[in-house]
Amino acid sequence: MRVKYLFLLFLVLCMGLYAETTESIYVRFKMVEPKNTRYFVKLGGYVHIPNWYIPVAYIPGNALQNPEFWVKADDYTSWFDLKKHAGNLLHGRLNRSGGVAEFPNITADFITEKPYEFRSVIIEIATRPDEKSIVKRFQESYRGSLTSFLVSKNIEKDAEFLETAGQMTERHLLWARQATGGKHNSPEKLIIQTSFWAPQREELNLKEGEVLWLLGFNTVGNQMKEVKEKFNFRVPGHMWANFGPDVSKDDAETQVQKTYSNYVRSGIKLELGTIFNFSDEVTCPEIKNNPVALRNFHDYLKTQKIKPEFFGVKKIEDVVPIESPRQLKERQEQNGKFANRIFYYTCRFRQISTNQKFKWLTEAVHKYFGNVYTSTLVADHPYFAGTGLGMGMGPNPAWGSTPLACDWFAMAREKVVDIAGIEDWMGLQYMYGPNWTWEGFQLMGFQASIFRSGSDGTMPVIAWITPSDEINLRLKTSSALCQGAKHFFTGPMVPLQQVQKITGQT
Repeated sequence: MRVKYLFLLFLVLCMGLYAETTESIYVRFKMVEPKNTRYFVKLGGYVHIPNWYIPVAYIPGNALQNPEFWVKADDYTSWFDLKKHAGNLLHGRLNRSGGVAEFPNITADFITEKPYEFRSVIIEIATRPDEKSIVKRFQESYRGSLTSFLVSKNIEKDAEFLETAGQMTERHLLWARQATGGKHNSPEKLIIQTSFWAPQREELNLKEGEVLWLLGFNTVGNQMKEVKEKFNFRVPGHMWANFGPDVSKDDAETQVQKTYSNYVRSGIKLELGTIFNFSDEVTCPEIKNNPVALRNFHDYLKTQKIKPEFFGVKKIEDVVPIESPRQLKERQEQNGKFANRIFYYTCRFRQISTNQKFKWLTEAVHKYFGNVYTSTLVADHPYFAGTGLGMGMGPNPAWGSTPLACDWFAMAREKVVDIAGIEDWMGLQYMYGPNWTWEGFQLMGFQASIFRSGSDGTMPVIAWITPSDEINLRLKTSSALCQGAKHFFTGPMVPLQQVQKITGQT
């Protein structure tokens, strides 16, 4: 009997835990203004876990296909089961990047029969699809059609922290004004960069622009028209470059020329001293079975004046590259000595080739864009989640593969870009746990010191720093600064006065 009661108690506890972690979340909408029209809502959103987005949905569900199902103005839509739609993508506040990530942000676009300048809307969030279960109610009037609001996986617990897009922006702006005393203060000769995540309504974009202006940012990506017109932010350049081992010098120039033409057509002009970044988290591309890349690899071996017998072949063209630890192990079973030699020279070719391509790309950018500064962000994963200085000999715990790091010392020595980009991604103390990451502030200094020493102090370094709590922001910034970094690319909402206090810039 005692066992029976214990078992029943266990079931009750389990049911309670299940109920707590599977709280239902329903939303419904009402468009109060404009009157005398019909509408439906296009729902989407952003979260802080993979795959980073809330799938698109339409409310009512068949409104996109059939206007008969559109809702009359001043009437509510039906309740929408957000928990069922988003599933495990909904979360609470999370420790991310050394700081706290916000709740999921749900976007709601009120689509009408014809264009209207203003909207006045009501948004209700409930634990069940009825009025008695409403835990949060927003009412907002704004210009345009799009708004957004925060939700949580536990809306009853977090109700007081849930906000609309307008409320979030007002919070950001109030904080920035208090932090800076309402005064703009930014370095003139150093790059303090960030980027907008996505456009909002025009008045919100302008307020978020003021936040960044007050905090001292002078280079901002993904700017909207109204922000460009009001604030004197530089526009950074960027291109997803092909720097594979098959790329010729003409290929590199053609890529840059096309990018330049796109900029001209879009009316984007890069100012003097603007930074121009190639790709993101770069590593050395593979040769694979690309015939041009293979020919370049064999030509490289010939320049080393190595006889074919050194690799166990009759002629250099017979050397088959080895690009991963798995391939190396397979070939070692045939002949370990030859396999080891081929693996080494394959890796060296890939690193040398990658640096050569970046140098060509830099020359082309200077030719077409003028006096801008090229840069690329080198991936720190192969260094710190592998075995250091190249490639880990097992699957990389951060990426799940075996990427080959660029030769950072040679990049600095040969000036393949104008400014080296380093990051703290493998130093995010809270994201992956102690088995996968290390102290970010130490890694920032280590990376900066490589480029400083490799270039004999002549290559500037820009440190990509993710938003953190104040202690880790100070540690990461100081570590990079003390080892030669003087430019910073950080996320918005980071108090730049902390960086200025450390650097002495006013």
